[in-house]
Amino acid sequence: MSKQVLGILMNRRVWKNARNGKGYEKVRLYLEAAKKYNVEVCFFSLSNINVRNGTVLTYFNHKNKWYQRRVSIPKVIHNRAKLSTHYRRNLEVIEKKYKVIFYNSWNNYSKLQIHNILNKNTTLRPFLPSTHLLTKGNLLLYSHLPSFFLKPDKGSLGKGIIKVIKHSPNSWKIHFPAKNKKKIIEVQHGNLFLFISKFIGRKRYIIQETINLQTYHKQPFDIRVSIQKDQIVKWRVSGMVGKVAAKGAYLSNVHQGGSTVKFEHLFPNNQQMIRRNLSQISQNIIQHLDKHLPLLADVGIDFGIDKSGKPFFIEVNFRDQRYSFLNAGMKRTFKLTYDYPVGYGKYLLGR
Repeated sequence: MSKQVLGILMNRRVWKNARNGKGYEKVRLYLEAAKKYNVEVCFFSLSNINVRNGTVLTYFNHKNKWYQRRVSIPKVIHNRAKLSTHYRRNLEVIEKKYKVIFYNSWNNYSKLQIHNILNKNTTLRPFLPSTHLLTKGNLLLYSHLPSFFLKPDKGSLGKGIIKVIKHSPNSWKIHFPAKNKKKIIEVQHGNLFLFISKFIGRKRYIIQETINLQTYHKQPFDIRVSIQKDQIVKWRVSGMVGKVAAKGAYLSNVHQGGSTVKFEHLFPNNQQMIRRNLSQISQNIIQHLDKHLPLLADVGIDFGIDKSGKPFFIEVNFRDQRYSFLNAGMKRTFKLTYDYPVGYGKYLLGR
């Protein structure tokens, strides 16, 4: 009896790198998880799918060798690709026409949309920083604060994030993200909105209050919590890892020069209490989102911990790249982040 087939959808370039042992996706861990759950995995990009006849040109691995085969579109597919709106429409056609289940099918949600969904939950509301759409009126509303962040409403890896800090009663210093050097511009209060508007252009941005983050070696850090559905459809916290901003920087993203640190190094005295607290809040967040967003299964949630020890939600990563755990030397946790989603795929195949 042949094994059930689970599809893994990746962007073309990501898959090319992964196939050659490069990049952040580790194909070996998908294969190990597939063996554990007695399924076969195949890998492909959306462009490999023939929507007209319901087939896809896939890569299979046999005895550490890759070979291509055109097969019927797998009935269950784990989406690891970042898709444009155009490709999302193609995906919806495939779902309906061939009754395919894509889990984590859409992973490019608006930050403001996610904030608004979570803000409806009174239990979660205390952990949400004040967040609004960037408009001239909302900028004026935030101008009483000593600092705030401007973030692309859609985006990842810390790209395009701006920190605005009050320099004097009549001026602001704008800190732009720069991996290798600081870029700071002073702007008069009355020119602030005009200056920002010229910089961001037509992109939609949000404005968010600054969290007074705890520091590690005098640098601010946040926590990534990986949480995923497993083979019994239970949300599991795979692990937690710290992301520390580079010296003099305000962003912790590895892509922006940040580094990763094991959780226990950040909280040597009360780590168990903080871990339990973050785990419970993560469960509350994801279970609430699970009621509003289709087929969630594999996300990373970022939290900041303020000086008083209170956690604040920063954002959800719907295509968690997972490598923070590997960079921090957490190999077992890194492996779990591949294991649980494949286990959930096994469950969906058996429905």
